[in-house]
Amino acid sequence: MTTTTHSINAEELWQLPQNQRRELVRGEIRNMSPTGFDHGAIVVNLSASLAAHIKLHKLGVVVGGETGFVLARNPDTVHGVDVGAGG
Repeated sequence: MTTTTHSINAEELWQLPQNQRRELVRGEIRNMSPTGFDHGAIVVNLSASLAAHIKLHKLGVVVGGETGFVLARNPDTVHGVDVGAGG
């Protein structure tokens, strides 16, 4: 028996139902488990401090909660960050 894998891209990943956490590693979907309590508390504290600094200095926006960032193309890699910033 052979198994055929189908590589997908970032755009296809974002079209999947958002009912579970996923990342894309070189075109392959990776299901992600929930994070722990301590991790969540750290992310909230970091996000609040970063958001205040970014807003005060008009540097862009802060995103969180597994926002996907494309790190590579062909094949695509998309990782969900805990907190990120962009201009």
